[in-house]
Amino acid sequence: MGNIAPAITILTPTCDLLYKDRQLEALEKQTFRDFEWVIVDDAYEQNKGVQASFPVKHIPPQNPVLYVALAAAMNDGIVLAEGEIVYFMNDYVIPEPFCLERHWEVQQKFGGCMLSGGEWIMEDIPPLEFLIKDGQIITRDYRIALFENGFKEWTSIGDELCEVGREGVQNWWAGRNDSCPLEALLACNGFDEAFDGMWGGHDADIANRLMTYGLKYYIDKKSRCKSYTHPRGRKKQVRSQEMQQSFQYTIINPKVEKGIYTANTEFLVMIPRNLREENGNNRRSPNCL
Repeated sequence: MGNIAPAITILTPTCDLLYKDRQLEALEKQTFRDFEWVIVDDAYEQNKGVQASFPVKHIPPQNPVLYVALAAAMNDGIVLAEGEIVYFMNDYVIPEPFCLERHWEVQQKFGGCMLSGGEWIMEDIPPLEFLIKDGQIITRDYRIALFENGFKEWTSIGDELCEVGREGVQNWWAGRNDSCPLEALLACNGFDEAFDGMWGGHDADIANRLMTYGLKYYIDKKSRCKSYTHPRGRKKQVRSQEMQQSFQYTIINPKVEKGIYTANTEFLVMIPRNLREENGNNRRSPNCL
């Protein structure tokens, strides 16, 4: 790996790099240029050979499986990350040119935090959550609308920034214009792979653990990305949605109550991991990409 680490690692887990060209174009237009892009790709053989003016680390999952395994893919990317800050960019998200610069500015201002920007939903027909009774669109930014319309609480701290407490921390979605320090991710030992097998919950879990670790959560109205339609169901699910949602009460809430911020060491995961050790080993080894 290079001698000088980038400031930001952009992390994208994907099944097929659906919007690869749009994402490459958006990253080339960023006003902040000190970054790398780490892609963990189920369709690596089909997509390999991504070329850009910035460093790209493109890999298949370490342990490919037939079912949804987003937490493991996130962790596979974290262990390759070299940036001080990790910017999570889902494979259907297109950041505006000022996005990375603003994330870096705010992260430096607060010495590291959980940070979410705005997300403009690019769909012809908006989800029901975006509509009021007469059918008018109230917003295409679902997360910010939750706070602006009083469903969740936030406190303005100036410069278009708002602080969010524990009651709203689960809206840090880790992929839709969100960032946090790499050090915090390593300290928390990454995303909990017990959530793999079904969509959902892995981001709410790590958001709560990052807050327990000591990070504050801010929402930034200045930073914005576009979010495009994205299909699901390409990998099978091995549990019901109800069972996945129950992890809120069997995994997330108990850890909050006990002040636990680590994951992937308990009996719940098939293969325990030490992400700090894996990350350190990758930094000492030659670039294999």
